[in-house]
Amino acid sequence: MIHCGINVQRDPVVGKISWPRTITYKASLSKAILLDAAYKILQARSNTFNFVDAFAGPWNTADGSSHSDTSFDQAVKTLQGVRNQLESSRGMKLRIRFCFCEKRKAAFEELSRYAQANNDLEIRVFRGKFEENLNDIAAACADGFTFTFIDPTGWKIDSRPILKFLRDRNGEFMLNFMAEHVNRHAGFDSVQASFGQFLASNEWRQDFHRLPDELNNEQKVLCLLRRKIRELYALLETTQGVG
Repeated sequence: MIHCGINVQRDPVVGKISWPRTITYKASLSKAILLDAAYKILQARSNTFNFVDAFAGPWNTADGSSHSDTSFDQAVKTLQGVRNQLESSRGMKLRIRFCFCEKRKAAFEELSRYAQANNDLEIRVFRGKFEENLNDIAAACADGFTFTFIDPTGWKIDSRPILKFLRDRNGEFMLNFMAEHVNRHAGFDSVQASFGQFLASNEWRQDFHRLPDELNNEQKVLCLLRRKIRELYALLETTQGVG
């Protein structure tokens, strides 16, 4: 069974309590979540922990040599620290795998150099959109527990194959998205197709308008996304119960 979390990131310009979209924020968020998940999973559920970052970066790093200010380096250090501590104190034999996906050419090349410099670790990098690499990433994470971190810069992702990928994993995921982008653009005809991809529904517009008027665009989109995730849960449980 996969567990999920959706983190809504708001734009501070409109006066809402928020974090700006920075590397420090993403690194801090993933580190806090990973620490908690890794200790729980590696001690009780699985001796293999897979970490997937769907939009790995780097993004505007100031430390181009060691990448110490990047979210992927923080994830590597966090999980390796958990592994070393548990293996030392409990005599456990643990395995950590990293799958980093990045579509921008220059960022991918930098990410690849990082992986090569740390070739004693199980780090695989994937070039292109996350949704275009799902089969290869699934093959790399064929066993163990998988934590998937999804932090797009907007909403233009095809969540249909992504949600199916997540549904079929033994693990958890965190989806982080910019709510203010959603608030500003959800009602525009020009973004209907891209929102349909994000919400994994061609009929999202009708469902969107059926929701109570007191909900803002952000709340409506979040409601529809949660509904789609619940539908996939139900489908998985039904499928597992057949035969």
